[in-house]
Amino acid sequence: MTELKLFTDSTSDLTHEECREMGIGMIPLSINFSDKSYLDKVNITSTKLLELMSSTGEIAQSASPSPVAFSEAFAPYVEKNIPVVCICLASSLSSTYSNAVIASQSFPEGAVTVIDSNTVAGLLGALVRACYVMQKNDEPLEKIIEEARYLADHQRLYFTVESLTQLHKNGRLSSASYVAGSLLGIKPIIEMTKEGLKVKTKVRGNAKAISEMINLVKADKDRIRYDILNVASVGSTRQQLDTLRKSLNEATGINEFYEYEIGCTLVCHTGNNAYGFGYFVNE
Repeated sequence: MTELKLFTDSTSDLTHEECREMGIGMIPLSINFSDKSYLDKVNITSTKLLELMSSTGEIAQSASPSPVAFSEAFAPYVEKNIPVVCICLASSLSSTYSNAVIASQSFPEGAVTVIDSNTVAGLLGALVRACYVMQKNDEPLEKIIEEARYLADHQRLYFTVESLTQLHKNGRLSSASYVAGSLLGIKPIIEMTKEGLKVKTKVRGNAKAISEMINLVKADKDRIRYDILNVASVGSTRQQLDTLRKSLNEATGINEFYEYEIGCTLVCHTGNNAYGFGYFVNE
């Protein structure tokens, strides 16, 4: 197994158990209300967050870990000459990546590599998982870093939400995209791009939303990397997820899925009943 310490942040939607099994360090973002702050996945869950936002009527704000938080996490491994690779959520959505870069600059050159995943949620978790598999298979450090950067540049993430209000208020969606996707009865399909979140298209109702997302994956079905699909949701029923998985399987022939619960940081912006999927593509 390659000597390496992988880090990510709490937006990866990996569970604590998964991180323990893979030996991955997770650095939490903060979830802030006007009178109290929490650490994502440490002392607050998505369910608790939704309950608090519902009872208080307040939309929580997320905040990136400080450079000090990253530095303190990296230091024990750097001191032991263990290479550190930290894969962060998209720099277009957060200062998390830039804060990790600042932290890395306090160590000898090459000791810490920080990678901008260009994505978030379950697909960030999938990117980290792919690097762990390579580490477990004793692939060289340079090849793992190269693959992580490749995946960051060749990812697809689509999801839908009940309302665009929180995404817009928290500055994660442009006014133009907000207006385009906020018409009465419209279900927006949002995609992750290098520039941030954008409304890809809009339809009416959940059934058509799933159908439209399936049409998007069909265009890539012959070049999906690893033959794995990653499904993430919050508040969705088991029936909705089973329907989505069945539709994805029928469209692509892929049987391997990883499921993720959307974490608190993204829930601050999506609200309840958000769901979608992501994958990586070959050239």
